[in-house]
Amino acid sequence: MPSQFRSLIVEPLQEIGKQGKRVQSKAILIDGLDECASGDAQAEIIKIIASSASEGSTPFHWAIFSRAEPRIVSTFKQDNIASVTYSVELPISREADDEIEMYLRRGFKNIIEQLDFPRFLSSWPTDNDIRSLVDAAAGLFAHPAAVLRYVAYPQDSQFRDRLQSVLEILSNAGKQVSTSPFSQLDALYVHIMKQIPESILLSAQFLLFFPECSWNAATRRQHVSTHCCVFRISECTFRDIYHCLHAVISYEASSDPFSSIDPRIDLMRPYHDQGQWFHLDKSITHHALGVHGTIRFYHKSFYDFLCDPFRSGAFCITSPTIYYKFLDHLIQDHHHYASSYAIDGSSMYFLPLSLP
Repeated sequence: MPSQFRSLIVEPLQEIGKQGKRVQSKAILIDGLDECASGDAQAEIIKIIASSASEGSTPFHWAIFSRAEPRIVSTFKQDNIASVTYSVELPISREADDEIEMYLRRGFKNIIEQLDFPRFLSSWPTDNDIRSLVDAAAGLFAHPAAVLRYVAYPQDSQFRDRLQSVLEILSNAGKQVSTSPFSQLDALYVHIMKQIPESILLSAQFLLFFPECSWNAATRRQHVSTHCCVFRISECTFRDIYHCLHAVISYEASSDPFSSIDPRIDLMRPYHDQGQWFHLDKSITHHALGVHGTIRFYHKSFYDFLCDPFRSGAFCITSPTIYYKFLDHLIQDHHHYASSYAIDGSSMYFLPLSLP
């Protein structure tokens, strides 16, 4: 990046200056620095810009907007950067309330039209419902967006019940004293996580455990099959998990399901555990990678919620309990696959095992 910055920005500006032309001062706005996949990249961008500002190599004033993540905050606090920067904390604004209300009304109207329930157009949701949702959003668009996705899916006649359940959760959360600006958003996220049956909750937490492991940097998506393979999650179990998390996770299904390889494949079992008849050779490994499709978080606030034990409680994916269970899972896998090897003289071959 330093070379690109110098070659693509600094040197062309210097060349213009040599031609006797003057580039007037401009404001460059960088939004969402925290969305960079790498903390190192975030810090490097800050350092490059600060260096340019200090040296006067560009006629720009830089404004960087970002959530105050630890790596970003610590980089700005470095003496050589702090001396040329000014920081201000922007409070969450309620000036967006009118836009959020419009967004909600349009969204609920779309739900009614898509489900073909025209009789509800004038009566549902009520104005009080809308006001409650706008207040709960507290200026954050992530909240109404998640509510609309939760209410709209699956497409059935239970949409009113789903909205009512959200309103009850938000009403209870509003009665509790909290200084956190995310209290209502967290209450919604907790409600969504509670929809996951206990029998597959650990699998869901494992699925969300390492979201950075298989990100596609270009699309911000990750291959589901990577996690399904590591954590032995079947395709059916994954779909059950997604059914519960559709409001916070976007899923793009594969156009070529794994069962197309062989109709004998059991979708109730992970693809690496189909039995002795099935061999995952190199010719279908690439196909297997995309078999479950890809997922991404609709909003990073959900991942932040999952990582913070004070916000997510028992649903936290970074708790010692989850780490211990993950380690135990790896040990069991090690024993399972180690016992699959047989050594006969100077040769070694692999015996695929079928798990119960």
